[in-house]
Amino acid sequence: MRDNKNLLPLDPKKKMLVIEQRIPYEFIGKDPYHHTHMFCEAMVKHTTNLILADTGFASQDDELEECLELAKQVDLVVMTIIMHAL
Repeated sequence: MRDNKNLLPLDPKKKMLVIEQRIPYEFIGKDPYHHTHMFCEAMVKHTTNLILADTGFASQDDELEECLELAKQVDLVVMTIIMHAL
């Protein structure tokens, strides 16, 4: 995690868009403690002033368009970026 702009901790008064990638099971297994949407679940524990969105592991154009439209409604966008070796 990086906080180069000193944004942490996040301000729960600000409306947030939380975008999370759906992680295929081949990357995480069927582990109830490490699963798709776990980042969104963790964010809801800190604030409910947010919009939750998810995308495929490799997001599609329609998902990107939806996220860009949702971003217009919020003060801050938080998203996961999963990088893996090929």
